Amino acid sequence: MVTRRVTLITLTAILTAARAVDSLRCPRPRRAGVAGRTCASVLALLCSSDLLWSPLTFAVSMVNDPNGFQAIPWGAPLPESSDWVLAGSGDRIREFERKQGPPRLGDATVESLRYVTIDGKFARVAVRYQGRAAHLQIMSYLEAQFGPIDRTPGQVAGGFLQQFNWRGDETEINLTYEVKKERGLVFIESRALSQVFNENIGGQ
Repeated sequence: MVTRRVTLITLTAILTAARAVDSLRCPRPRRAGVAGRTCASVLALLCSSDLLWSPLTFAVSMVNDPNGFQAIPWGAPLPESSDWVLAGSGDRIREFERKQGPPRLGDATVESLRYVTIDGKFARVAVRYQGRAAHLQIMSYLEAQFGPIDRTPGQVAGGFLQQFNWRGDETEINLTYEVKKERGLVFIESRALSQVFNENIGGQ
C-alpha cells in the first residue's frame, strides 16, 4: 500500500482533477463541445496557479477487485429492465439512473448515482454527493471494501482538493472531494474502457 503527497502532477492526474472539478460544478447533460471548453479552462487554471500544487492524492492497491458494479460486469450491456431511466446521452456515451431511490453508496445517501455505457458497454459508475457526513460514510465503505487509506495524523487534512485512488487489475476508483464546499465525486470504472472517456473528453 502506497500513500503519497503529490508534488509533481502528471498529465493523467491533471486530467482526472479537471474532469472531476468540471463534473462537480457543471451538471450533465451538456451540449457537445461545452465539456471540452470547460475542461480546458480548468486545465489552464490548474497549470497556471498554485492549485497545481494543492491537491492531496492518496493511492492504494485495490483488494477484492469487483470487475464491475453491483454484479454487472464491465463491458456487458446493462440488464434489460424497466427500472432504468436515461439521464444523459451523446454519440457514444449514455448515462442511466434507476427509478427506485434515493440512490445510496454503502450507507451514504447520495445526490446521484449514474451507470455509464460507451458503445453499449457498461464502463463506469459516477456518484455525486454533498456534505462531510456523506464523505466520511463513503470513505468508510470504500476502505472496507477495497483497502484502507493511511490514517497517519495530518495526512488527510487540508488541501483544496482531496483525491483518493484504489487501483485493481480490472477496476479503478477515483474519489475527488472539494473540501471547502464539501462536494464529492466518485468514479468507479473499468480500466480497460476508461481511456475511451479521456479520448472523448471534448464531447460525447
